[in-house]
Amino acid sequence: MFRKSLLKIEGARIIDAIKVLDDSNNGLVVVVDGDDHLIGVATDGDIRRGLLRGVNLHDSVESVICRNCYTVPLGTSRAQVLDIMKARRIAQVPVVDSERKVVGLHLLNQLILNRSLPNSAIIMAGGKGERLGAMTKTTPKPMLRVADRKSTRLN
Repeated sequence: MFRKSLLKIEGARIIDAIKVLDDSNNGLVVVVDGDDHLIGVATDGDIRRGLLRGVNLHDSVESVICRNCYTVPLGTSRAQVLDIMKARRIAQVPVVDSERKVVGLHLLNQLILNRSLPNSAIIMAGGKGERLGAMTKTTPKPMLRVADRKSTRLN
C-alpha cells in the first residue's frame, strides 16, 4: 500500500523519513503537503548523502528531498512505467493526478513479478508430426516441450 510511503511535510524531520522508509520497505519516501500534493521524494541514498553533508537527523526533511522527481500520470501503462524506470535507472515512481496529488506508487519489484494468469491454452497436435523430424522419433508430438514446459492434461 503506497500510503505507508507518504510523509506529510509539515514539521517532518529526517528521522521521520527514516521511520517511513523502514515501515514501508519501499525504498522511497513520498513527501506531500496536507492535501497529498507531491512536494518531492527521498530515498535512503538521499538521506545518507545528506548525513554525509552534515545534516542532522532532527533537521527538516526538506534538506534531503528531490523536488524534481520523475512521476507518471494515472493510467500510464505498465510497459511505459517499466521503460521510464529502465531509462532513468530508478525502482520507484509516484503516480500523480492532474493536480499532482499522489494517488499511487509503482515499484519495480512488483511490476516485474511473474503474474499467474487465469487462462489456459490448448495446443492442437494432430497429424503424424513428419515436419518435426527427429523431435518426434522418440516423443509423441503431443508430449513435446513447448516454451520449455511439458504438456499437462486439462481436467
